[in-house]
Amino acid sequence: MRDYRLSPEALAHRGMLDIRKAYRINAVILLGQDRGVRDVADALLRRLGYRHKKPHPQPGKQPPVKDQHAWVEKYQNLKDAKASGEVIVFMDAAHTQHNPVLSGGRIKRGKRNTIQSNTGRQWLNINGAFNIETLHLTDRFDEAIAEVSTIALLRQFEKAFLDAPRIIVTCDNARYYKSKIVAEYLKTSRIQLELLPPYRLNLNLIERFWKFFKRNVLFNRYYEQFQDFREANNASLSGLDAHVPRLRSLLA
Repeated sequence: MRDYRLSPEALAHRGMLDIRKAYRINAVILLGQDRGVRDVADALLRRLGYRHKKPHPQPGKQPPVKDQHAWVEKYQNLKDAKASGEVIVFMDAAHTQHNPVLSGGRIKRGKRNTIQSNTGRQWLNINGAFNIETLHLTDRFDEAIAEVSTIALLRQFEKAFLDAPRIIVTCDNARYYKSKIVAEYLKTSRIQLELLPPYRLNLNLIERFWKFFKRNVLFNRYYEQFQDFREANNASLSGLDAHVPRLRSLLA
């Protein structure tokens, strides 16, 4: 069944000044060809520039923009006032599932690609912090991310930066970061915790790294055994030197 289309040239030729009038005429013709009302509506909406899209979610309690600007200014002041040997890292956890993340790509028209998937729901919990100046990642795998695993990661920072007089750790407002046990540990630590404004994950630069990491490990990749999946996660985190130019651009 032929789809009747009017080009701009045809409209000009016929002297129709109102393009919407042409669409109404086109709708009548399509309906006369036994096209369904839904098909006609979809065709006209496409020609008017509408596309079928999903809305993008945003936090219901999104803080004012001024809070974000204030934190960016604070971060800049921290960098400017940073003494020799001090470091700033961005901390957060990533949770990877033993299943492919399906991602779009170029597939020949008329073809359909498939990828295997797993029936289980096993996860890896990776706690880490990223130094955007040196591109150094401090990470650990934990059964769960909570107060104990957070303190274990903080101890790793202190070992990784033995000569640093102060380690500034930027993180979100997860409950375990603000717990009493973590606060007690920080009293005798060289670590200074800097909390981001609530619901502002875009300010935590390690989120960009985790997105990059997941794209490399999970997107359209199938691992039959969970151990293979774990090793792939480990290998990607251990092989960051191969991605230095990309990471520099991503975290600039």
